[in-house]
Amino acid sequence: MTMDELLLQAVEQRLLRPLDVQFALMVAQEAHPAVKLTAAILSRDAGEGHVCLPISRLAEDELLSAKAAGLSEQILELTGAPDGWLPLLNDAEAVSGGERPTPMILCGERLYLNRMWRNELTVAPLVSMRPIKVLEVDEARLASTLDALFPPAEETDWQKSGGLRSP
Repeated sequence: MTMDELLLQAVEQRLLRPLDVQFALMVAQEAHPAVKLTAAILSRDAGEGHVCLPISRLAEDELLSAKAAGLSEQILELTGAPDGWLPLLNDAEAVSGGERPTPMILCGERLYLNRMWRNELTVAPLVSMRPIKVLEVDEARLASTLDALFPPAEETDWQKSGGLRSP
């Protein structure tokens, strides 16, 4: 069975979305099956709100776990173990280190969609330029305010306790 067919099976099992498979097929058409699978997982994770895909997390992915019984064995037969995928990603046409425009950017051991990587490059300097301002807290006043907001309880009130301890 081909990786394309296995990806479609993953859609049927609701482990991937059709969009994830289309992305993988578009950007990694002739690439090694591991690159195609990684592209689909990256797309799925981005759809779930993740900024990047740590390569170290691939071994724990649900597509390669017991949740995908039968499918995971077939996938691993084509791709090999995830700990060997980094060199394949480095050699893939659809992946670069950011020095050339590609759909996926490999930065260290994190794989990004190109637009997410560009967003990170825009935001990171802005965040690092912000001065860190430590506010002084009047501990006694804070404790009396929390006492007024949280009625006395026989057991520890963890919400109140958290308010006292948070920075």
